Amino acid sequence: GTLRRASGPYTIEVTRCPLDGSSSSFTGVSEPFWTQPEAPGPVIGPELLRETTESEVSIRWGPPIDDGGSPVEEYEVVLVPVSRHVLQPEPSEEQATETQSSPNVNFWVSSKQPCIRTFSGLPPGRHFRAEVRAMSAAGLVGPSASVEASTLVDAPGAPTALAARI
Repeated sequence: GTLRRASGPYTIEVTRCPLDGSSSSFTGVSEPFWTQPEAPGPVIGPELLRETTESEVSIRWGPPIDDGGSPVEEYEVVLVPVSRHVLQPEPSEEQATETQSSPNVNFWVSSKQPCIRTFSGLPPGRHFRAEVRAMSAAGLVGPSASVEASTLVDAPGAPTALAARI
């Protein structure tokens, strides 16, 4: 059979069984040992919690089905800009430099909190990938699961210099 992960103590008893059919004799018992935990599985989801806005993306996810034998303590949530999907008009040179150097946005969410994260203050008309992965009490990190979303494009402003002729 198999042993449960992150459990024990177990011992192994060794018994000698002669091939000639004579009675078996006890040989010994191992030192106690424990099985090691494994990394948790991927989280369930993630998915969009609600519709995106011009500056906000909200996601939710569920805990992994398999915790690897050690309880999940935290979730790493990362928002990655996906630069090839720019929905706004081409940025100026200054804006392009700012966009290219935009780092990923990382957060750690305790497993005692709801599995929800809202990213605010995002630029409009941009595409992002939100990645979530679980970290167990044993310090092991599972594979990430992701969802993609785009912030909405800003609505055009009201016209300012109008003239009419009759």
